[in-house]
Amino acid sequence: MLVLVSIGASAQGPGVEALHVRVTDDSLVPLDRWLADNGPAVILVWATWAPRSERALEALDEISRSCIERGFSLAVVDVQESFEDGRNALDDRTVPWAHDRHGLLLKHFRIIKIPTLLMLESDGTLLSQGEVVVDTIEKWGRD
Repeated sequence: MLVLVSIGASAQGPGVEALHVRVTDDSLVPLDRWLADNGPAVILVWATWAPRSERALEALDEISRSCIERGFSLAVVDVQESFEDGRNALDDRTVPWAHDRHGLLLKHFRIIKIPTLLMLESDGTLLSQGEVVVDTIEKWGRD
């Protein structure tokens, strides 16, 4: 199991390369390397304070199954709130998650609506962005 948790600065500017994945042996792996190994990936950009955040969590199991069926990895990035709030909401989930306190991912991909789904290629390139519903994953699986 992976747990995405760390955000740091990057010499290239804030973005995917600034996110890190904490793996089971407690070492950190840059998200761009995780994507290279696990991409393409669907990322749920989420926060407890966002409208429809509860609905997004209710759909998470179904979205996860849809991702698995289509060969996508799935992770949640909790943005712009305390680590504790994110952990309280996400720790008991089977989906890996990251904490992005300062919204680096929002800035990097110019996200204005939370929650939202991102489809990222193995190299971190944004392939698509969409609503947090299973139909979005199914559409991406047909593209």
